Amino acid sequence: MQDELPAILVTNEHLLSARVPLRGHRLLDVLNDRSTAFLSVTDVQVFRRQCNTCIATLPKALVQKTNIALAIPAIDKHEAPGQRSRTFVSKRRYHASLIVLGYEVRGELALSGTDDSLGALCQELGTFFPVPDGAVSFDGTQFGRSHAQVVIVNKEHLSLFQLGDPVADKEGVHKLSSSGIDLS
Repeated sequence: MQDELPAILVTNEHLLSARVPLRGHRLLDVLNDRSTAFLSVTDVQVFRRQCNTCIATLPKALVQKTNIALAIPAIDKHEAPGQRSRTFVSKRRYHASLIVLGYEVRGELALSGTDDSLGALCQELGTFFPVPDGAVSFDGTQFGRSHAQVVIVNKEHLSLFQLGDPVADKEGVHKLSSSGIDLS
């Protein structure tokens, strides 16, 4: 498992390109950890959201977790294989559309107990939850869209949440996720 994960953190006014020390945990677990209100980051580049200008480079900093709207791992491989075998839970996958701080996020959600948007938000999803196979539109156009294996969303910053149809494979059979997403 990686000790530090490069990630993009989106706040209300800024984008932060940083490395997140994981200390043997998954990024999702670090974000949902209630024992601390702050996320430690290193090698930080601070960008203004509106003009995409780097305004600071910092060796390390703290970010208040409640201000993080989106966390996007900046690597392709995001699973923690050692934890995956211990977290096997059969889940059904659904298409999802969200708006978070004006960003449009599309992807999939893996849910085990409900196919209802309100039920998912209130009963299954933590404060931070993963949207696998995600696409984030930064400027409302196809050209300003970024794809990621997973986008982690803070539900406190949601403006819109829509749980769509189940994801079907090529034969039309609904796909099942073998576990909750393991994020390193």
